[in-house]
Amino acid sequence: MKQCGKLVRRATIFVRDAEASAAFYCSVFGFTVYSDQKITLREGSPVTLGAHDRPRPARFITVKGAHDFTGMIGLISLNDEQPKDTLADGRLGVGNVVLVMEAEDIDTVASAIEIAGGTLVMALHDAENTAGASGEKIPSRRFFAKDLDGYVLEVFEPQ
Repeated sequence: MKQCGKLVRRATIFVRDAEASAAFYCSVFGFTVYSDQKITLREGSPVTLGAHDRPRPARFITVKGAHDFTGMIGLISLNDEQPKDTLADGRLGVGNVVLVMEAEDIDTVASAIEIAGGTLVMALHDAENTAGASGEKIPSRRFFAKDLDGYVLEVFEPQ
């Protein structure tokens, strides 16, 4: 079977405040701002909430880690309304996102998340993560947290 895709360059998420979210990811993970744009989400665009949504102004900031063109996170905030929390009871389900982040110093990252306004939701513990070159599981330390908008972060450090 022919391989069609090679890698994920960016995941884009809707946030309340793109600037605040960019500051969170930059301060916690050392990301940098790759681009900062004012855009208009056009009617019928796949990123609007429905096929007949009116055009809406938005802010679109992309942050990136150390790699030149992979591992980026796009942060979109709508200027005219706030996204709604679809699962108020805190459980994850269809349509939710978990951002998996690798850390070099997981203890420092855990502290930085709380300082930057995020929340730890599962304490640091020993685990296995699929992160080996061939897809094998490797020993790691990890924790789960939420960013400023409630997106779940799985942060791990290979051992």
